[in-house]
Amino acid sequence: MIIEGQSEQQPICLSGIKREEFEHLLGAMYHEDLASSSPMSKDTLLAIFRLADMWLLDEIRAATLKKLHPHFSSPMPLVQIEKLRFATRYNIPLWETEACMSLATRPAPLLPSETVELGPALTFSLMSARESIMRRRMRIAFGPESRWKCSDRSRGCSRQIITSFRSALMAETDQEHCLLVVEEETIFLDLTASFQAAWNESMARLRFKNRSKYPGLCDICIKSFSDGNGLGASSWLDYQSDVEIVRREMKP
Repeated sequence: MIIEGQSEQQPICLSGIKREEFEHLLGAMYHEDLASSSPMSKDTLLAIFRLADMWLLDEIRAATLKKLHPHFSSPMPLVQIEKLRFATRYNIPLWETEACMSLATRPAPLLPSETVELGPALTFSLMSARESIMRRRMRIAFGPESRWKCSDRSRGCSRQIITSFRSALMAETDQEHCLLVVEEETIFLDLTASFQAAWNESMARLRFKNRSKYPGLCDICIKSFSDGNGLGASSWLDYQSDVEIVRREMKP
């Protein structure tokens, strides 16, 4: 009986694994490539991660995932779609939630090309999440408890926040743009614009179009709102509730 690995004529056969992939893994294991501050290509890191995941090399898997993060940090939809597919395949809940939030909360619906990349199952889950999030945000925009808390009544911060929020929420799309209507003016944004970008643009345009009615936020609210990404904006919007919706809808 001939046993693999006892001679060069009978090497161990690693089916489905390319030589360069295995060499990348060896570099991570024995040469501490992952500990180096030098940048590593996305393809190299993906190869290392795949083998580390396959062979349950948990420390290398975690280190590789940390190195991969910058390659998946762009808000561009195609990057987020790839991030979602990667996270779903390898069971990375945090990345899955982040990618889903990016795609499920932007004003523009999923494009046909994006649904092709996602596949039917992920597309259906994301569409369900988008619908649930939209209903919840409509209740915020037009419900009785939608007032933004501000101690400086003179500038009308609450009015500016809710008006710009409603404008972003009611955005429409054509084949090329996300369309905002602010003070009867149509604003053209990229189809991939995030909700926060639309909200912030609406806020800026309100101030530009009618400074007497919308003079801008007070200093405290400026810090709290922070272009729609601040802690105050997240708290008022109850961002965590949207996260819970996404997690519920994405469950298999």
